[in-house]
Amino acid sequence: MTWQRARSDEQKNDRINEILIATTQLLEQYGYDAVTMQMIATKAKFTRSNLYRYFQTKEEIFITLISADYTSYFNAIKEAIKDQTSMTIEAFSELLYHVSMGHERLLHLQPMLSISLERNSSEEILTQFKTQINLGILSLCEPIKTVFPFLHDEDCFEITFFQGTLISGLYPMTLVNDTLQKVLANPELAHLKMDFRKYFIQSTIRYLYGLKHERTHSI
Repeated sequence: MTWQRARSDEQKNDRINEILIATTQLLEQYGYDAVTMQMIATKAKFTRSNLYRYFQTKEEIFITLISADYTSYFNAIKEAIKDQTSMTIEAFSELLYHVSMGHERLLHLQPMLSISLERNSSEEILTQFKTQINLGILSLCEPIKTVFPFLHDEDCFEITFFQGTLISGLYPMTLVNDTLQKVLANPELAHLKMDFRKYFIQSTIRYLYGLKHERTHSI
């Protein structure tokens, strides 16, 4: 089929969706580092020049994907606590872990966000992304504050940033290759193997208890 330029917003959205689908498939098959604009164009059946009509860099495509993932992530948290009026910090930390694990692509892209995606995206794309993240976190504030009344509005942002930091730092350490697996099989070194669930939940619990102490003991 001969490629035709999108004329309407609906056609443009269809083209963008085709690009995102192709990029997701390539990410799953090859990993982030290996994916190129040429690979995306070929997979989506675009010419490279036509691909550049929609995105200037591969990072702009991936930041569009992670933006959608964050929207889904925020919605999943809201859905999980919407009928809750109270919850233990331990239960909430466990919930955040399970919601995170349900967003595998987010886990893989989050570590790349500040070191690559944001550095190689246009002002327009970044503004759209940051605006969406801001609105998403704001939508979490009331549900979270219903469960934990001691929290302030700004704490919702801190909690989200903290979760992002945990994912960026801890999750990549679980993605070990065959060589490292053999090294960590050594009984003397086995304790160095990253247990993402353990450290994610423990760190979140300690953070939230510290925040609770700060808020309930502040003058």
